[in-house]
Amino acid sequence: MDRSYILIEADSGVLGEYHQSRRNDENPTARDRMQGDRVALPFRGDGSPDAPSKAWTIMWKETYSNLYGWVVPNKMRRWGYIVWDAATLKATGG
Repeated sequence: MDRSYILIEADSGVLGEYHQSRRNDENPTARDRMQGDRVALPFRGDGSPDAPSKAWTIMWKETYSNLYGWVVPNKMRRWGYIVWDAATLKATGG
C-alpha cells in the first residue's frame, strides 16, 4: 500500500495514468461504464465482503469507481484508509 503505481520506466508504471487510461479507452468494461455513469455505491455497513468501506465511499462521493493506482495519493495509501471500519474513522476524525 506504499506506492500509487509500479514503475516500469522513468515516469510511468503498470498502475499509472497512461496504462489505466489506455485500457479504459481501448477496452472499457462494464465497471468502467458504471464509473462513467456515476452509479451510486453508498456505504452499507462494515463486514460485507462485497460492499465498499466507509473511507472508499467518502473518497468517491458514494459513486462507483473503477480507478486504482495513481489516482489514490500515496499519503492515503500509507494511512491504510481502505481497511479502517466506520467506527475507527469516526473516532479518529478520519
